[in-house]
Parts: sequence; structure tokens; C-alpha cells
Amino acid sequence: MKYLHSILDLLFPKKCINCGKHGSLLCDDCLSLIEINPFQFCLCEIPQKFILPKCKSCSEKYLDEIYSACDANNFIFQRIIKNIKEKYLIDLCLPLSLLILNHLQIINKNIEKDYYIDYVPINIKEKKRKGFNEAEEIAKIISKACSLPILKQNDIKDKNIILIDLLYTTGEEIDYHAKILKENGAKKVIGLVSGRG
Repeated sequence: MKYLHSILDLLFPKKCINCGKHGSLLCDDCLSLIEINPFQFCLCEIPQKFILPKCKSCSEKYLDEIYSACDANNFIFQRIIKNIKEKYLIDLCLPLSLLILNHLQIINKNIEKDYYIDYVPINIKEKKRKGFNEAEEIAKIISKACSLPILKQNDIKDKNIILIDLLYTTGEEIDYHAKILKENGAKKVIGLVSGRG
């Protein structure tokens, strides 16, 4: 498989989706143009900085907290999402994961070792069409980087869970999955997304 990838890289060399520089799908210079959130958002639909993870209007949401790496309206971030969704460029899940990890570092968020990693699933037909679920791919990277296990769906009770998704807009999809986890016995569910907006 590695040999096959080497041949493909030789025939179709990777170049940055923004500036066209050869070497990777997103070069370090262009990645650095995505501003990382220096604070934690509330769960509200309207982005606003709060001292507490939930304001009064969010008290009925199932997520306990949400961490979003950057503004989803950033033009390079939008190019990443477009290329993942339209060209199925799975390798772009890595820079999205790096944005999340940098965000956690900037806000000094230490994730305790009693957490498990989970991700928001996608439609089976969509996954078959693309060949992957981007939230799942990001979850795998975060799992390895933070040395946290992937959650087993038959072992949810009394678990603290970090729930990965690509975007947080209205929050309905990720909060719905948090609801399912809570109904199956999860203690705490924290949302972790690459972009918000």
C-alpha cells in the first residue's frame, strides 16, 4: 500500500490547495493564515465568549462544553472543507486535527486521561460514496495525539466522552449525538470541532 501511495505521489504530486506550492495539500504558510480561537465559546448559536461553558440559554443542551478551533468563515478553512466534501481529499483531515490540538494548547485545556474519543457518524451512503467520515478520521488523529481510546459503542455507561465533529453551526447534529450518548449512560460529553460559524 505504501508503494502504491509512492507511485501516486510521483505521478500526481501533492500541491497546496491555496497557493499551489508542491509538497502537501496545505502548506505550513497557508495553514498559519487560519487564526486559531484563543478562547472557549459557549454553546450558543451566536458566537460569544463566556467564562462558564454554558450560559442560561444553553442549559437544555446535552453537550456539557464545546471547543472550536477556528472561525469556519476563514477562506482557507472553507477551501479545506470544500476539497474534503467535493474532492474527497482525506489527507486534509490532518491540518484540521492540528488546528484542534493547537486550539487546546492555546487555551491551556488539558484533557484528563479518563476520557474516550467518539465522533458524529454520517449517512452510510455518504460514507460509501466518499470512502471515509472526516469526523472519524479526525477522531483517530486526536486519539493518537492525546493517547485517549476510541469509544466502543457497546460500552458507553459512566464514560466521559469527547465528541468530534467537523463543524459547529447551529449545533443540532452534534448535540443530538450527545443526547444519544447521555441516554445510553455517558457521564459527560464535550464537543470538539475544527470550525465554528
